[in-house]
Amino acid sequence: MSALVPELLEHAQSQLLFTLLAHRYTRGALIITSNLEFADWTSVFAGDERLTAVLLDRLTHRCHVLEFRGSSYRFRESLAAREGRFDEVPVTPNPD
Repeated sequence: MSALVPELLEHAQSQLLFTLLAHRYTRGALIITSNLEFADWTSVFAGDERLTAVLLDRLTHRCHVLEFRGSSYRFRESLAAREGRFDEVPVTPNPD
């Protein structure tokens, strides 16, 4: 969700995203990622609690929710590099 949706949507944008997701819900698989918990989604959808509730109802009707807890891999990598602990930073091969 966070890659597609900016911090806060205006009401018209919220309606459009809802329409898109509701349409897709009836057609096939959909994968959504978010760093927000469901309780915080209202803040993204222009504060519209009803729209958010209906959207979450559709999205969670037939779904698998995978929740990951813990520290971010990218954050740990960045912190290790900033602190000069290069032995803890994984080396990624150059694609060339």
